[in-house]
Amino acid sequence: MGSKTTETRSMPKFQEDFLRNTVIPFAEDFLATPYESYGGDRVAGLTDLQKAALAGYGELDDGSELYGAASDIYGDLGEFEAPELAGTTIGDVGSIADVDMAKYMSPYTQEVINRGMDDIYRAQQKGMGQLGAAASKAGAFGGSRHGVAEGVAAGEYGRAAGDFAATQREKAFAQAMGLATGDINREQQRALTQAGLDQRTGLANQAAALSSARLRGAGAAGLSGLADSGLRNQLAALNAQMTAGEAERTLSQSGLDAGYQDYLARMKYPLTQFGVLTGTAGSIPTGYGTTTTATGGMGPTLSALGSIGMGFGMAGMGPFAGIQNFAGTMDNPFSWMR
Repeated sequence: MGSKTTETRSMPKFQEDFLRNTVIPFAEDFLATPYESYGGDRVAGLTDLQKAALAGYGELDDGSELYGAASDIYGDLGEFEAPELAGTTIGDVGSIADVDMAKYMSPYTQEVINRGMDDIYRAQQKGMGQLGAAASKAGAFGGSRHGVAEGVAAGEYGRAAGDFAATQREKAFAQAMGLATGDINREQQRALTQAGLDQRTGLANQAAALSSARLRGAGAAGLSGLADSGLRNQLAALNAQMTAGEAERTLSQSGLDAGYQDYLARMKYPLTQFGVLTGTAGSIPTGYGTTTTATGGMGPTLSALGSIGMGFGMAGMGPFAGIQNFAGTMDNPFSWMR
């Protein structure tokens, strides 16, 4: 009943030849290949548009000149004081009491009085003559009644002369008074008119100064606005230029990335091939090339079971798959492939 089973593990000849003649030389050549750095550019440089834009950023007009001018104007306005409106005064035009009436008196007044007196005197002489004639006719010439009559007549003529002179002088004074009053009124009106003109002139000057200050303030604000808008416009133009340049640079970068990916694929290609070779070498079913010999007792049966197990092992299944594998002897130089 005793039996002895011997299992001999050996690599199939075609597998050994494949490893020796194909896989190992490929691996040796691959390992002998020196490291090769990527010689192309990895990062796309700035485009001409972007370089020009960057140069433009360095040459930006920050509007300092306009801002400075606006600042100076605001500084001056900070010290601005509107001109004060001076009080209006009316000069002393005098009163009627201060007027020298003599210069307003008609130079012909006394001449009129003198002529009137002459007329009264002649009338008196004529009347006296008539009174004397009447007295002579009555036989009373030279008497007391004649003297009384002459005295009464002389008095009447005297009063008439006085009244005439007074009336003429009164008329002359009233006329002078009217002329003087007219001059005073006209002078007062002129003074009032001048005072009004002075007041309106002061108000106009004050309004003009305030308007000028407002205009200067608006001008300063305009200068600041110009500086702001100028800087914004420059930045917008440079940013647009930079964006356009970035689109061009992105295309260039895509080309560089494609070149680098191609380089990586070339570097990985030998590894891929090596993986195919090793995969091919390892695709031999487990147990392929294993020989089991049984003697005595159950030998033929075990031998048959061994053959069956090898068949299952070739299919990669069955209860005997675990004892079937790639193996060589200890001195097999390809044992590292197991």
